[in-house]
This record gives sequence, structure tokens and C-alpha cells, in this order.
Amino acid sequence: MDLPGAVWQKKWCVRRVVEQVEREKINELIGVDPRSPEYWGRYTNTVTGLIEKFNPETHRQYEILAEKWNKTGPPPEVQRRHFYDAFPSACFLKLIFTDKPKTTCIIQAWPL
Repeated sequence: MDLPGAVWQKKWCVRRVVEQVEREKINELIGVDPRSPEYWGRYTNTVTGLIEKFNPETHRQYEILAEKWNKTGPPPEVQRRHFYDAFPSACFLKLIFTDKPKTTCIIQAWPL
């Protein structure tokens, strides 16, 4: 089902989908802090190597997922990450009501 009026800036392909779905595994394989200069030096080769190791069935599953994301958009978690990347100064807040009177709440940053 297509989303009427939805416009996604990204054209999803196997590589971009893998970068999102396998994010933790990619970080694990790289083995250094994502904020370090070494990380980006290793990133492209790591993702390429991971994709090259896929069997044809796994590769096809990622192609199908890319096609789906191009039609309906990525899942909310991926959308949030892309929003945060586009607007890093945006502050997401979570209101936590305590067992105290309803006028009292704790405001804290909500991790993405």
C-alpha cells in the first residue's frame, strides 16, 4: 500500500537497507568508536564485505525490503533516526508522571 503524499528523501537500495537493519553488526565488525576517524575509514569496506557474504536468498530479502520501503516508507525507528540526523539540534522530550500530584512531572531527554 502506498502512502498518499509521502515523500521520502532517500531512494532505498539493498546497501542502504542493510546499513539500517544490520547497524549493530556493522559497528561490531568495525570494532572502533563510531565517532572516531578510523570508523568512517572502515565503514564502506565493512558494509560491502557484509553484503558480499550474503547468500542469494538473503540478498533477495533485502531487495524486497528496499522495494517495500520505497513504496511505504521505512519503519518508524528508521524514520526517527533519519529525522534526528537531519535535525540534530531537535530535542525529543519524554514526560514522566510520577506518583506525586498530577501537576508534577519529570522531563528528560528521550534517547533515539
